[in-house]
Amino acid sequence: MQVPPYEPTGFAEALKSVVEGSGTLTEWTVWTIGGTLAVLLSTSYVKPKGAWKGMYLLILPTLVLFGVALVEGFRIRQAQMAFLLRKGTEQAATEALQVINKAIAYQLDFYFYGIVLLGVWLTAYMFWWVFVDTT
Repeated sequence: MQVPPYEPTGFAEALKSVVEGSGTLTEWTVWTIGGTLAVLLSTSYVKPKGAWKGMYLLILPTLVLFGVALVEGFRIRQAQMAFLLRKGTEQAATEALQVINKAIAYQLDFYFYGIVLLGVWLTAYMFWWVFVDTT
């Protein structure tokens, strides 16, 4: 398969689409962090006592994973800006593509694993809420 010649306008459009998708995932990450912290800091729900409080330790790595996803989203935006500031040369496109491929993969992976850990925490909380006597 032959690679088509580099065309700055087409690459810039594709880059813009990738950055917009990454921006959406960054927004979801911020909303997920905000919702998680709002739930944890609220006083309107029943909280576990004793050893069950240890399940809250799952939130720390979750927040770290979400933080890394945010950083990777910023890295994607930086690569786009670097490409645009260098007037869209082929070398700039190659460098931007390398950074963006790696960053988008990391952003998706870290967000996914953060959601998985949040799901594990929610499952543990629901198990405690249903099966442990809270009275």
